[in-house]
Amino acid sequence: MDYKDQLRKMKKHRKRYFPVVERLLAIHGETGGDRVRHEITDIDDMVIILELLDLGYLDADSFIVVRSFDDVSRIYYNGRYPLTAAGGGALGF
Repeated sequence: MDYKDQLRKMKKHRKRYFPVVERLLAIHGETGGDRVRHEITDIDDMVIILELLDLGYLDADSFIVVRSFDDVSRIYYNGRYPLTAAGGGALGF
């Protein structure tokens, strides 16, 4: 296993987190924290959100994950502040 190559891939993948988190923070800012349901439709964004939820960087109470069988069919963001303390520190927000 080439560890340098794996680390490079991880860093490159991590850069994809920031646009998604920035969009969530923009939605939060626009709504002022009001409970407005916003559907996440982009598959790539859905994958990143699920990954960040799994890492504990995003607050699970800020999202509604709709599953059909074992597949995720929809994700809704409810407008709450999306980051956890760990996520804010790790991502620099």
